[in-house]
Amino acid sequence: MRRHFGGVGATNVRHVRATTRQFVESEAYRDLADVGVVFIDGHHSYALARFDFDALPKLAPDGVILLHDSVRTDVSLMYGVDAAYAYEVKYVVDDLRTRPDLSVFEFAAPPGLAVVSKRPACAAASGAVGDGLRHGAALFNVERFAEAADLIGARPESEDKDAWMLRGWALVQSGSVRDATGCFDRARRLGHPQAEWALAFCQEREGL
Repeated sequence: MRRHFGGVGATNVRHVRATTRQFVESEAYRDLADVGVVFIDGHHSYALARFDFDALPKLAPDGVILLHDSVRTDVSLMYGVDAAYAYEVKYVVDDLRTRPDLSVFEFAAPPGLAVVSKRPACAAASGAVGDGLRHGAALFNVERFAEAADLIGARPESEDKDAWMLRGWALVQSGSVRDATGCFDRARRLGHPQAEWALAFCQEREGL
């Protein structure tokens, strides 16, 4: 592995020769920082493909998990005819689609590749940040800005940077630039990529 990747100039590759079950018990796994991209293409049975997926709690907030062979039910003869098994990755992906904390996109051309990202689950209760954000966006787009800001109503404890940004712009559009600054500042602390620009915009607008 070192020779192969070194030959193309990639000298920072660390190869761990282990199954996932062995790897998650290792020091190498415990030393991992947040992972940006995970590619799963191991044993294609449901149990082991699902184990591979569930064994990855260190995914970065904006990271993705890729699952190969996601659209076909095939038979693997990799271990010989006597140890043949059926591909079940597509059923893992089908189950992942039902989870509200995940977003699943699939390249459907065989053999298939599913792209899974983690996202905060939208609370089911009426008036929660997730519901408010969806309906607030609809109000924003028909220029009912004050109503949008009230409906989004990003709660003080909310960690949804998109809700804070949308509420901020709704306040700007409804003339409450000073109040919008607090929303943009919270979005900045939560890592929204456009928050710094929005804060500069508010400072310029208030200086006019």
